[in-house]
Amino acid sequence: MNNISIYHLSEDIRSEFTIDEQGRAFASRRAVARLVGVEHPSILKLLKRIASGNLKKSPSLQPFAGQDFSDGKLPDILVAAIIEYYCFDSRAANRQAQLVYRAFATVGFRLWIQQELGWQKPLSQAEYLLSVAQQFVEQERQLKLIRSQINTVESQVEVLAAQTEDIKKTQQGQDEVLLSLVAIQKQAESDLEIIPFCAEQAQQMSVRDKVVLLVRTYCYSSGIAYKDFFSHLYCQFKYRYHYDVKARSRNKRTSLIDQIEKDGMIDALYAVASEIIQAKIGA
Repeated sequence: MNNISIYHLSEDIRSEFTIDEQGRAFASRRAVARLVGVEHPSILKLLKRIASGNLKKSPSLQPFAGQDFSDGKLPDILVAAIIEYYCFDSRAANRQAQLVYRAFATVGFRLWIQQELGWQKPLSQAEYLLSVAQQFVEQERQLKLIRSQINTVESQVEVLAAQTEDIKKTQQGQDEVLLSLVAIQKQAESDLEIIPFCAEQAQQMSVRDKVVLLVRTYCYSSGIAYKDFFSHLYCQFKYRYHYDVKARSRNKRTSLIDQIEKDGMIDALYAVASEIIQAKIGA
């Protein structure tokens, strides 16, 4: 016969135990036989002895003498007494009964069965009200937390709405400025159509002026010193055309560009300046 664990009821025997609303435990006769390590008929005979009151040599069972337990539902106090009987009074005493007795002896059979079956005592009215109150307190705490989170979100939404409104106002201002500029442009275009143009032909720019304008514009855009670029330009001009303008100017006591223009070399200077600047700007 399989022994039952000293600490826990095996799964195949748990269904043989029940607990009522007051926490009282009941066991079937087969379950009791398993607990004390005997066959089922032995428990039946023992119950008949209890009912007949023939318990002179069984002090652990005498408090139950004359009681009928033929319904097969044995209360926990009787089961505890039967286990004690098979530990100390019966000739069929065995180690299985001793193991079970030791398992519940320190806490009581009823409590042991309650623990084994996972039974919990029903709450009293006061305990129930306290449990409900605790639930309400927890719910209130959760509600406060949710309200706090909602307030935070609402504040963030208000800030976002204010920022959005500022962006809209800025956009509206930019749109107004743009519309104003467009209106000014259109008005300028209309004015341009009615403004009379001069019929006379304007004086053309000289080559010298073109050289000066080209070099000045390039120097402004690149940050190169005006004087340094012209020095480089005259050096290039000297080796390309074998024309030393500085030497000729010292002899004639005139400015360099005046000397070039007098010698009819201004177009050549314009060509060299154009080539140098185009190479530098990658044109």
